[in-house]
Amino acid sequence: TVGSVLRRDDHWICTRSGYSDAEGRFLLPGLRRDMRHTLIVMPEGYGRYLPDFDPHPDKPGTVDVGDIRLPEARTIAGRVLRHDGTPVARIEVGLSGCNDDRARLADVTVEREMYGTSEWRHTDDLGRFRFTDLSPGTYELVAQPRGAVLKGRQVTLAGSDLLGVQLDLPEGREFTVALLGE
Repeated sequence: TVGSVLRRDDHWICTRSGYSDAEGRFLLPGLRRDMRHTLIVMPEGYGRYLPDFDPHPDKPGTVDVGDIRLPEARTIAGRVLRHDGTPVARIEVGLSGCNDDRARLADVTVEREMYGTSEWRHTDDLGRFRFTDLSPGTYELVAQPRGAVLKGRQVTLAGSDLLGVQLDLPEGREFTVALLGE
């Protein structure tokens, strides 16, 4: 197991990494007990799984997160289209969200800015995007070509992949008006 403690944006971040043994057990020694942690489980062929947990600062010893049943990997894929139906190539599409039961081990509300909740892809020449290895949950997709209005859409990923998701960009462009003195 390797790891480090970093300071970023006035927040302490305690990172550790490790691997499970043949029976699926793992140990992450040296975690700080005075802060919330997110266990990031990313096995190949399964959905990414992020449970948050709070070790009790006044209770030394092992924190047992119980059995973690990994979900089958799911995919969200689709296209970004202009108002006239033409594809939008090479723009960023963002995905934010996570597994619905992320807070099951901690008394917290999952926020969009929490670690592991967002990722970005570029569309291909046909405006297609794809996010893979996801767990069931609620996600927000966003696309915003330079100077255009942001387009977002919430989707729920449940028992099957979401393929053919379409983000239609509205007609028009953003602009700023500046009033200058006389």
